[in-house]
Order: sequence, then C-alpha cells, then structure tokens
Amino acid sequence: GESVTKKAIGLSRKALTNCVLWLMQQDDEVLGYEERCILVTLYHAVGRGGEVSTSAWNNAEWNVDHEFLSLKWGEVKNGQQPEMTFHPDTKEWMLDIFHALACYLIAGHGKSKASASPAANDSIYWMFPSYVDMVKGGAATKASRIIAKCRDNGVEGVVKGVNSHGIRVTATDDMTFHHL
Repeated sequence: GESVTKKAIGLSRKALTNCVLWLMQQDDEVLGYEERCILVTLYHAVGRGGEVSTSAWNNAEWNVDHEFLSLKWGEVKNGQQPEMTFHPDTKEWMLDIFHALACYLIAGHGKSKASASPAANDSIYWMFPSYVDMVKGGAATKASRIIAKCRDNGVEGVVKGVNSHGIRVTATDDMTFHHL
C-alpha cells in the first residue's frame, strides 16, 4: 500500500535471454557459463544480487517425488534461509536452471563440484565460490557488472540503469504476466 520511491529497473524476459545467449558466446567459455548460471539462478530464485554468494550444495536436495531442486536460499538482507524450489523453464532453454547448472558444472573444469560429502560435515561446498567472502555488497556488484557488460557490448534490450536487483523485477513481471 505504500508508494514506491526507488524501483529497480528490470529486464524483459527477451532481454535476459539475449544476455545469457551473449554470455555463452564469450571467448572465455568458463566465465560465460558461470555468469549465465548466476543470472539464471537469480532469476529463478527472484533473488537479490548478492544472495548467490550464500548458495551451497550442502543445502541442495533433489525432490524425487516432485522432480525439482530444493535449496535453502540465504537472504542476506533479513538473515533468513527459506526453502527455494527450482523448476525447469519449458519456454526457453537458455533460461532453464538445470541446463545452466549443467553447463556451468561441466565447463567449469573442476572449479565447482556438485557434491556434499557427508564425511566433511564442517566443509561448505559453495555453488559459486568466486562470489563467496567478498566485501559487503561485492557479490551484488559483481553480478551487476555481468549485466553492464552485456549492455556495453550491445546486447539488445539491456537499458541503462539495470543492475542485479533488476532481475527480481524481471522474474516477478514474468510470473505476473505469464500464466505458465
């Protein structure tokens, strides 16, 4: 009921698709797959840019009965860790979370491992290790730089002022306007 004073600028679903396609065509394929996975994960989690830094394989579980990935999503702003479920994107494979995770893990050449060994209970297996232990706001800034790089390289639909927080707008608009 309150008026919005500072609304994040979002991307259209098409612009996000254009971004992740461009990211996968970069010369540095490992970086491209990681950056695509970051944006797609934020989109599916409707997450804040820095929240990918709290994602750990230890907190992930595949639900066999309902066929979705469940992850305790760390909300940095309020200190909570609610369960987030991830489902396939049946309209656009470039935005499919499972395809993005698979490409990231396969192309990462061992940089990130999708395992949570019960023998190492005190170890944390970060999903995105290069986004962990950054200064406050660093992971969100790094995620925002991915979008800025897309815009600066002429990716269609990426307007000035969009940052990682804008992906939340993209996801909520998509949920609002697309019944599937």
